[in-house]
Formats: sequence, C-alpha cells, structure tokens
Amino acid sequence: MAVGRFVVHPTVAPRSRFLWQGILHTLGQDTRARSGGSWPMDEQHRTVHTALSRRPRCRITVLRAHRLGEGMWADLIHLHLTTSAEMIFVYHGEPGDGLAHLLRHCDHRTITRYIGTLRLHPPRPAPGLSDTDR
Repeated sequence: MAVGRFVVHPTVAPRSRFLWQGILHTLGQDTRARSGGSWPMDEQHRTVHTALSRRPRCRITVLRAHRLGEGMWADLIHLHLTTSAEMIFVYHGEPGDGLAHLLRHCDHRTITRYIGTLRLHPPRPAPGLSDTDR
C-alpha cells in the first residue's frame, strides 16, 4: 500500500465522481473492475473514506480543484474532517460564495505565493547526496 503524499489530477467534468477513483488509485487500490458510471457515487465516497480511515496520516493534493462542483467540495471537506488525510487543493482563481461558505467550517489556509507552496512541498535533495554534501 502506498504511503505519504499523493497528487490527483482530475480530468473530468466538475460534477463527475471519477475523482474518487483517482484517489483510490493513488492509494494503491485497483479501480479497473468498475467504471464510474456503474459504481454508485455514495459507494465510491464510502470506499475512499474507508481506505483513508485505515491508513496513517497522508497528504493528498488535488490539482485543478477550481473545476470541482460544490457537492464534491463538501465531500472532500468531509473526508478531511473525518479521516487523518490532509487535503491540499490547487485552485486557480477566487473561490465562489458556496466554496467560501464551506471553508468557513473547516481549518484551512490560503497560499497565494510560490514560497508558500515550497513550504508545503520542499524540493527533494538530489539522489545520492548525504547531509554533509549539501
């Protein structure tokens, strides 16, 4: 099972629940057996919740989060509040009123500069370098 930090890059419509399959795939679960259309959305959400609840703390970065609908945002915030997953969303633009309301109900921070991103994801040292070589 994968551990640590994961990046999910949704490529589907804002209201689609294929994001759940992307998260499950990054967690090392096989999602090929079912397509998003044949897998009920609430079952997908439950499966992601169960998978995150059974693992140690991890960080999931969701790219293109500005394309997600409010229902998906509510589900992702619920996952953050009820599991040990830390969620990072890359959102291009200003959040709308609905998202701003959802964010008022959870601990969050907004990063608008590159230096803030570097603090979240510091660059890894080149392979083979020891602490004394840096």
